[in-house]
Amino acid sequence: VGRLAPVPAGPQFLRCPLSGEVMAEPVTLADGTSFERHAILEYFERGNTTSPLTGEELPSLQVIPNTALQHAIHDYSTLRASVQARDRTWLQFMTIVDGRWVQRFRRKQQQVQMLERQLGRDNPVIVDCTHSAAEDGTSSADFSSEEENLKYSMPSRMAFSAGAAPRRGAAPPPRREDRFE
Repeated sequence: VGRLAPVPAGPQFLRCPLSGEVMAEPVTLADGTSFERHAILEYFERGNTTSPLTGEELPSLQVIPNTALQHAIHDYSTLRASVQARDRTWLQFMTIVDGRWVQRFRRKQQQVQMLERQLGRDNPVIVDCTHSAAEDGTSSADFSSEEENLKYSMPSRMAFSAGAAPRRGAAPPPRREDRFE
């Protein structure tokens, strides 16, 4: 199972220029720039009276809550959490689905290997047919018609050798002495 792409960081305008963190309580200064309340108040407590972004003297050190930005940050945070939850759910689902497909594939692979072993060792008709054709230098192309080819095809021989009932209208497998004249 692959990994999901990481959820990108929030837009830069949601981050405080001083702390670099997404703002929880954004405030706006007299010059119109926004900061996290505690970060800008600490900046002012150190005796600064200029804008941290422009370097210009601020006409006032008053901070005004930026409710529009606070709502945008809240909406973005909610959306981000929702996307992350959806991605986790999708990853869990895909892990389960992939695990089931792997299990099915392994079971089918084991069944194929078992059938190959049975057909290779335990099936004298198939072994006999393949050895006889190789010894005579004969192939199924030597039959006189396509219908003959179908009657004596490998699946028909396998069905008879496995003890399956012959299909309606299917010819019985040829006897050894009748096969190659």
